[in-house]
Amino acid sequence: MAAVEPTTMIFRSDRQVSCEIDEEIVLMSLDHDEFYALNPTASAIWHLTEPPRRFERLVDELVGRFDVDRATCDREVRVVLDQMAERGIVETGEDGP
Repeated sequence: MAAVEPTTMIFRSDRQVSCEIDEEIVLMSLDHDEFYALNPTASAIWHLTEPPRRFERLVDELVGRFDVDRATCDREVRVVLDQMAERGIVETGEDGP
């Protein structure tokens, strides 16, 4: 994934499908033909990508929901978003899709 700045937009790729099964989000990457089950933290991030939002707003929302400091949240969200981007689940841009 390209370097994420605070103002970078995070949005769901159109090359994935997702559904919620028993309170767990399951995604399929259409590019990789693989399924992914998201843990609670990744699920929270996923929910916050619809509608697309700026990285800094996504981190703001998560800091407000979880007992985590901003620096740790920023770092961990970058890791999750990198993994999602590698799998073709999310994309980044200046203006969204």
